Amino acid sequence: MTRRRAIVLGLSGAAVLASPWWGGLVLKPLALMKLTERFGHPAHARACRLGWMGVVLRDVEIDDVGSIERVAASASTIEVERPALLLTREDVERVMGRHRKDGEASSGSASGGAGRRIVVHEGAVAMQDEALGLRVRIGKLGCDLTGRTGTVVLEDLEAEHKLGASVRAQRLELQLAGGRPRAIAVAGGEVTVWKGFALTGIEGTALPQVALTGGYGGVHETLWRAVGNIDVAERRADVTVEAKKFTLDKVRPILGQESVILDPEKATVSGRLDVSARAGRIGFTGQLLAQGLDIGYRSLGQKAVRDLEVTARLAGSASTRERRLELQEATLEHRGVRATLSGSYDWSGPRPKLAARLRVPAVSCPTLLAALPRPLVPAIADFKLKGTFDLDVYTKIDWNDLESLELGGNVGINGCKVLEAPKEVAAVRLQAPFDHRVEVEPGHDLDFEVGPANPDWTPFGQISPNITNSLMTTEDNGFFKHRGFITREFRSALIQNLERGYFRLGASSITMQMIKNVLLTREKTLSRKLQEMFLTWYLEQNLPKERIFEIYLNVIEFGPGIYGIGRAMRHYFGKPPAQASPREAAFFSSILPNPKRRYAHYCRGALTDKWEQYLNRILRRMFERDRLTEAQFAEATSHPLQFDRKEAMPEKTCLDMVKRMTTTTPVDTEADLRVN
Repeated sequence: MTRRRAIVLGLSGAAVLASPWWGGLVLKPLALMKLTERFGHPAHARACRLGWMGVVLRDVEIDDVGSIERVAASASTIEVERPALLLTREDVERVMGRHRKDGEASSGSASGGAGRRIVVHEGAVAMQDEALGLRVRIGKLGCDLTGRTGTVVLEDLEAEHKLGASVRAQRLELQLAGGRPRAIAVAGGEVTVWKGFALTGIEGTALPQVALTGGYGGVHETLWRAVGNIDVAERRADVTVEAKKFTLDKVRPILGQESVILDPEKATVSGRLDVSARAGRIGFTGQLLAQGLDIGYRSLGQKAVRDLEVTARLAGSASTRERRLELQEATLEHRGVRATLSGSYDWSGPRPKLAARLRVPAVSCPTLLAALPRPLVPAIADFKLKGTFDLDVYTKIDWNDLESLELGGNVGINGCKVLEAPKEVAAVRLQAPFDHRVEVEPGHDLDFEVGPANPDWTPFGQISPNITNSLMTTEDNGFFKHRGFITREFRSALIQNLERGYFRLGASSITMQMIKNVLLTREKTLSRKLQEMFLTWYLEQNLPKERIFEIYLNVIEFGPGIYGIGRAMRHYFGKPPAQASPREAAFFSSILPNPKRRYAHYCRGALTDKWEQYLNRILRRMFERDRLTEAQFAEATSHPLQFDRKEAMPEKTCLDMVKRMTTTTPVDTEADLRVN
């Protein structure tokens, strides 16, 4: 409200010719002098018409500030038509400083020109504040003020913040008394809280008593009501927004054409938000109840999650002056499990800072598992558990210095004990030979046994240490030391993802990759990741490390239709895995995780210079980690890789096959060439 007042008074200051003198050639330079004094920039007028009752200036230009089409002045009335001013925050403060100094009465007050009248017709204002990240535009401004009392009407109003929040109104009418708003009426209002969610169709009064109604996303129906009080003099406001229960089909414009909400006509929501403002700081608390939700989303899982009931609570505060948001609590509760997020977001510096903490208070392990919808975790839903689970993790991210990122806490999964595991994922099944099916390409599956009956099967003891050492170097450096989770890599992966601006790199251990290939699917969904993490914890307790690595090496893909290290060694190099040289082993590391696309090297019969250098980087890292002697490293980097070509097909046929099988696979970039 203070900023709107500043804009109106700034326009008034530009328009008022403070001297009551008029006549002849005296009034024009005096008027221009006063305009120059008000704005601190030279003022010019292209035309001036004098008369017995006053003067009219046309096409007034104020350097670096803007223009006024017409200024008419007489002894008691000032009329301004079509002011088109582009103001910065500094401009407004400068005008206000000249308009009213501390301890002085402003123009139009009881002590100076109380009878002066200001009328503006069809004004237009634009203001931008880079420091606050705020932009304001008023398509049409009109006012009728005597002194500092009267009416101001703003039409086609837009105010946007750089964080995405915005306010719009078709019409905003303010009743002023002594420069302070006494009443505000809103028509056609819209408040966007974040992109994709807006309170729309806002109608009613906002001062001194709040009595507003509206809908969501352009829906022409009253879905919420706001009541409360605002005291401008005390800079205080207390407002409650309440949404009675309604079905989500009423807000289809918000949900969009490809909504994740299925059957919105049976899902209901209700909620309440209490907002309290005191001297520039805004506090808020709220709650939301959603029932009967059916959700279908490709990044969530293959099957829809149905009949969810979620309770949410929210509490926090914000300060635009400090440019900081504090979140005391954002809690979700579902089937007896509660998760609470807290933290802060600070945008006062060149780049923002974030602190966040996620907690799940102690809950029984069976309750936690039962709270996860079965379609989301089908592979683990039938585990029988006992014990207690809790979670407390945190992160601190400063985008000015990503290397200072903090990530830590505790995931209390070890408080859970497995009483019984489903047959398909049980450790006892993986301890013995088992059948495995893979999809080579759409519509073409391949079945093989992971065990001695398979001629390509290779026991762990018959696999060259060069292969295991190379794969550990690129995939999971501490495989034999950790319990399935590379906690150090979580932080590194998060930093790299933040630097890129999107999430791509993960921190998957060899155990996780084995589970993804053998027990789950390769789909990139939350469903798979949740199950993958649980099964990693379970199998790391019940399978020897060597057995996990053995299964991994005998099932992973090394090229089109090439599964397992035994088959791969014979195809690429014409010998068994026990005889793999360091450079051959480094080649296998280099083609993961995109073995079909990178099979093009074999199609051409040789590696590119870039890829030979990549192998040298892997070998150097192996040497630095004492996985190669100095002599082995020198020998491995002394000559290029040589393929065995007995199974090679014509180059064009081979490359066409690669193209057909990788049409949806991302193209390799330098960032994909990983060495941990």
